[in-house]
Amino acid sequence: MNKFQFLVALTASFGGLLFGYEVGVMNVVLVMDAFRIFFKFHSWNGDALDENGKDTTDKAKMMYRKLTEAGNKATLEGIITSSFVLGALCGALMATYLGEKYGRQRTIMIGACIFTCGAVIQGLSARSWIMIAVGRLITGLSIGCNGVLCPTYISEVAPAKIRGTLSSCYQLMTTFGIIVAAIINSIVWYYTNSSPAGLGVTRSDIWAEVANFEWRFALLFQVVPGLGLAILMSFLPKSPRWLCSKDRDEEAVEVLAKLNATSTSDELVQSELKAIQEDVAATRAAGSSSFGELFSPVIRRRTFITFLMQLFQQWTGINVIMYYQSQIYDEIGFSKFMSTVVLPIINNFVNFVSTFPGMWGIERLGRKTLLVVGSLMMMVFHVSTWACSTQTNNGKVWQYLAVASVFLFVFSFAWTWGPVPWVYQAEVFPLRVRVKGSAVGTVSNFLNNWIIAFVGPALMKAWSTKTFLLFAAACLLAWVYSQFYVIECKGLSIDEMDAKMAEDCPKCCPCCGVSVPSFSHWIFACKELENYRNKSLPFLDDLSLGFLLEKMPIVIGDFYTMIDLYKRRLVLIRHNDNTGSSSISTKDESCPSSSINDESGESLVDTTLSILKMLLLGFISFLFSVDVVTIRQRRNSDTDSNDNFHPHGVIFDEWEELEASNLIT
Repeated sequence: MNKFQFLVALTASFGGLLFGYEVGVMNVVLVMDAFRIFFKFHSWNGDALDENGKDTTDKAKMMYRKLTEAGNKATLEGIITSSFVLGALCGALMATYLGEKYGRQRTIMIGACIFTCGAVIQGLSARSWIMIAVGRLITGLSIGCNGVLCPTYISEVAPAKIRGTLSSCYQLMTTFGIIVAAIINSIVWYYTNSSPAGLGVTRSDIWAEVANFEWRFALLFQVVPGLGLAILMSFLPKSPRWLCSKDRDEEAVEVLAKLNATSTSDELVQSELKAIQEDVAATRAAGSSSFGELFSPVIRRRTFITFLMQLFQQWTGINVIMYYQSQIYDEIGFSKFMSTVVLPIINNFVNFVSTFPGMWGIERLGRKTLLVVGSLMMMVFHVSTWACSTQTNNGKVWQYLAVASVFLFVFSFAWTWGPVPWVYQAEVFPLRVRVKGSAVGTVSNFLNNWIIAFVGPALMKAWSTKTFLLFAAACLLAWVYSQFYVIECKGLSIDEMDAKMAEDCPKCCPCCGVSVPSFSHWIFACKELENYRNKSLPFLDDLSLGFLLEKMPIVIGDFYTMIDLYKRRLVLIRHNDNTGSSSISTKDESCPSSSINDESGESLVDTTLSILKMLLLGFISFLFSVDVVTIRQRRNSDTDSNDNFHPHGVIFDEWEELEASNLIT
């Protein structure tokens, strides 16, 4: 990697700086007295608190305003905070169209300008939560759009060997933006909220405004990084992959030469150009992409992996801490100064520094390893935060242990679940659907972020620190997901990813040892016929959790096909019962569970129950099965190689024979 490549990646990652500043600024703004009074979260009658947050009438000890919370405070806080994330959700959806039409580089510039406009609206807001919510929604549009395109742009200009490291710069700049916001605005808070004018003086209007400089400055300062990103992006090259997709190969080769610090005739540049051209040609041959392709057999697994990865990232609880950490520290029992200035800065610094181990480990340890380790660590520290917070009345040592657990949780997140989802979604999809795939992941991130931001204040008010137990449970689910479902893609090319995502290695049936390629094969090859007669559903007592989750490519398009398949099987079984001949009911000596009684005849009730059971089994297969066509191909292949028996394929063969003989319709 040369200096220019690094500067390009670093500049593009400044989109994360905007995101981080927007997250960090609200934590402090939400506890600024002027902001709370202006938007009527709280009222103030002139009473004062000392430096420890206790009531006082001694003028010498008065330090802070004593505010009275309004009944709708949690709701308004949730609306204003989450409106930004709602905008980001919409921005992520817009990114697909804008990124493909105007290019990654130009769209990022436009997004930075939109961010600046939203910041101005926030800082100049009238005394209504609607205006500031609209301003935050507009800044969210920018963040959502750039959240898709910045990592994608970086991955397209970065060398393959360090693609993950450079893509994680986006997360690094996000954490840097949070700490910058915390430092600047904590200083502003201290000088405007410590010993303000009017302490101890009774106010006739408890809702009357106080000086609003503090929060207006904090929000208007967002204009600086917004304009900075727009200006810096104007000096960066367009994505060479996007240029080739627009038949601008001459510009693309010049960009590649500049990125590699060599001439356009260099062998490395020409080989990279040829690879991009071949990829673009293959994409065009297949036609224009659509969101439906994200659920095709080759792509859908990585679509669900990406969606769930971003979902679990938010439900670890990281943004509840980042948005409302000052209020959490106050709940634990720390003073206003510690809760608003000292502890948030320390926590945000931990968040920033901890991103560097992630940049190192993402290439050396792999994406999946970081997810597995991180989810376990976060679960432990969530539980310890809750446990220590229940003992804070027994001494300050428990307060510091609780806040130490919060810091350790943030450390665990920042080097694992922080960068990995953004890197994963930027590299796992083929070029043809890369922007759309990244958009799905980013939409998942902001959708769940919005939910967390909206319900966070209400959760903290209702459950207090018990909320950490909810997030601990989410981290446990995140561990199960990452351990058994995520595919490692470290160092893989797109073609290798295609092969690995689509692979479905044969497994041995736990009860009889017959080779079966998926969970649904095991259910129906070894259990269905017996359970058909016993009128009972199959139980999963022989199925290990690892086997089940490892073979879970979630199929959407095959559901109705599978239902039809099992209806046909029912008809075939009834037909064979009546005729006394069957290829699918023949007992397989290697699979003792496949035997069937020779009794014939069924009542209408039996038939109805069987159909209902088949529908339920079809739903099970909807969750765990592979394509029917793939099943049949495997059955034919296995029959040729080792005479293994796969009844799904036999159903089609026997059905066709009976249809040809006009025995069934």
